[in-house]
Amino acid sequence: MQDFAAPLQRLIDEFRRRYPKIVAEYFRTGGPQLVERIFTEARAGKHLWDVFMNSAIYTQLLIERSMLAVYQSPESRFYRDGYKDPRGTWTSIYTNYAVAGYNTKLVAKDEVPKSYSDLLKPVWTGQIGMDVIQQIRTIYDNYGFDTQILAASIRHPIHVLECALAGADVATVPYKVFEQLIHHPLTDVGLANFLKDWEKTKKAAAGKA
Repeated sequence: MQDFAAPLQRLIDEFRRRYPKIVAEYFRTGGPQLVERIFTEARAGKHLWDVFMNSAIYTQLLIERSMLAVYQSPESRFYRDGYKDPRGTWTSIYTNYAVAGYNTKLVAKDEVPKSYSDLLKPVWTGQIGMDVIQQIRTIYDNYGFDTQILAASIRHPIHVLECALAGADVATVPYKVFEQLIHHPLTDVGLANFLKDWEKTKKAAAGKA
């Protein structure tokens, strides 16, 4: 698992050296958890972050809620179109390519989906990822097969949820995804508030003693 703590700390240290009057901190977690934390803080009327780094999907969620300010970085002029927002709400810092795999024995080359919207066509209903697990579960249950289902290549906490709902017995999960399963922004906020209230209660009790 890649460790981002050291390079992030070096970035913070250099920022503090250049701008000693500004207190800079960083918080790192998974994409869904980070966005949910931002939404939770916003609902509480708190906006505690200044710079946000995430994938295009979660960045779009913030754009739809008008939560990103316009900032035209001087460096953005070196970026090609498509790697920066013309409106100035984001600039790409790295690119990950996503591809769709298909069974060449079941899908003809000229029938391969060319876009995400293609996958919404009725012809692909029941033919995508988790649908297969659901179908296997139904078949095994119909005939009483004493066999367990293992879901592999899990890459996201939502995939774990979908596997459980589909009826998988076992799943191979990367450690990073496993960690994400036990963290939730609302839990973190609730625990922090509880500890603060507990400290106040102890001080109040000590004052009355």
